Amino acid sequence: MVLSLGAYASSNRAQEFIAVAHAGDPFITAYPWSSIDAGFGTKFSDPPFFELPTGIGQFVKWSWNRKDIALAHETSPFTTAYPWSNSGFGTKYSNPVTTPTGAARGVSFSRSSTEIVVGHNNSPFITAYPWTTGSGFGTKYSNPATLPTTIGFDADFHISDQAVLVIIAASQALNIYNWTNGSGFGSKFANPASAPGGGEGAIFNRKGTVVAAATDTSPFIHAYPFTVASGFGTKYSNPATTPGSLGRGVDFNKTNTVIAYIGTSSSPENVAYAWTDSSGFGTKYADSSTLSGIGNGICFSAYDNYIGLALDNSSTPQSRLKVYDWDNASGWGTLVSDPATRPTNTCNGVDFI
Repeated sequence: MVLSLGAYASSNRAQEFIAVAHAGDPFITAYPWSSIDAGFGTKFSDPPFFELPTGIGQFVKWSWNRKDIALAHETSPFTTAYPWSNSGFGTKYSNPVTTPTGAARGVSFSRSSTEIVVGHNNSPFITAYPWTTGSGFGTKYSNPATLPTTIGFDADFHISDQAVLVIIAASQALNIYNWTNGSGFGSKFANPASAPGGGEGAIFNRKGTVVAAATDTSPFIHAYPFTVASGFGTKYSNPATTPGSLGRGVDFNKTNTVIAYIGTSSSPENVAYAWTDSSGFGTKYADSSTLSGIGNGICFSAYDNYIGLALDNSSTPQSRLKVYDWDNASGWGTLVSDPATRPTNTCNGVDFI
């Protein structure tokens, strides 16, 4: 069902959007989204040719103030950002003066929307900048004193803006640093006692009380209590029914009552569990009825009633981006109709706002 922007005007909710990072020009694609009427709106116009990202999109993220959007991609300058409005992409921000040192795999804004962090190939594997809506990248912050040891993937700020994480492709995957807005990286938190294995997806929950990782080591999904005062707590017990393959992405719903995972298996690639901070993983939700293919990214919608999947099916356009109805009580629902204009290639990351 294709809806116009005007169809949303009568809603009391904020305008919603969904964006994907993907292989193939234009590397980033965005749509209006309606959680009320269940569907994609007409695709926003791409940025002008001379302002397009320069390579394969790996991860996409909106700022928390809803005024900017950033893409992590594979070719220099490795991260590209645009102003955002209900009309779509604005004029591209100038590239950072000091770019990340390699292909970017993850990008995230601080909760205050005044900082931006990038996970990437090549040392120092994590790079951060001050951020100003309307101006863009500031002068790169100094590297952390204790560097990650290999490729940085997902990056995320704690809700307090007092910690920042990057997950890497090594046994001590979760690297979390103290953070001060305006000053940058502080000391690295001690590694968790139970290492999660190498990973590609990680996130803090919305309360900042838990950090979760999608990894290459069984049980493939790991979660730990976390506080900025004490760091990692004792790892939560593994879910009773674990995912069956290497993980690419993980997300908590907005009420912190569900944790969802996406991995490389197609049977199924998307898995979700009930969640409580006191007990950790609860019962696994029944699998979605429509399997979609190898997964790369996962994200709940702004109101927790949809869940988006970025998928690695370059030969099957109708399977690159999937959105399901979601109910926190019953789980996976109906598969939403594809957008009228689909992403042009494999989708690597997805974000709702």
